[in-house]
Amino acid sequence: MNNKNGTIIIFVVLVAVLAAAYMLLTKGKEKPVNAPVSTPSEEMIVETETSESPSDLPKDTSQEKFTPKIETIEINIKAQNFSFEPREIKVKVGETVKINLENVEGFHDLVIDEFNVAIKQIGAGQTDIIEFTADKAGEFEYYCSIGNHRAMGMVGKLIVEE
Repeated sequence: MNNKNGTIIIFVVLVAVLAAAYMLLTKGKEKPVNAPVSTPSEEMIVETETSESPSDLPKDTSQEKFTPKIETIEINIKAQNFSFEPREIKVKVGETVKINLENVEGFHDLVIDEFNVAIKQIGAGQTDIIEFTADKAGEFEYYCSIGNHRAMGMVGKLIVEE
């Protein structure tokens, strides 16, 4: 083996050893890619990493992290000719609302204009799901947008409380 080939082999081995050492030293220190995003209206909870050292040592605040308390409210709604059940839903501002629409008869959808919510039109025996954040307080109408279903009373009320 000539000197040039030996140098290349040593260089490749050295790079491989350094890469392996770097991977071992950084293992378990990755930050989550999809960390939740907080908004000022969400209740904040402080999580502190703990160690087995005595509790009388000074607190290291550099390891504190804030995690928002996020609630998902799951609501099952049945659509039938010409009504929704339940007709009234109550949630709180900031909650994630998951609506499971089950169509028991006819052809229906569900719309809430103020939150840009529109469950697709589905036939009897079908279901559809949508999620959104109730980011404003008030009373909002949900309704079926097919034909004259809304005018025939196929409406409900979403109440978002502070």
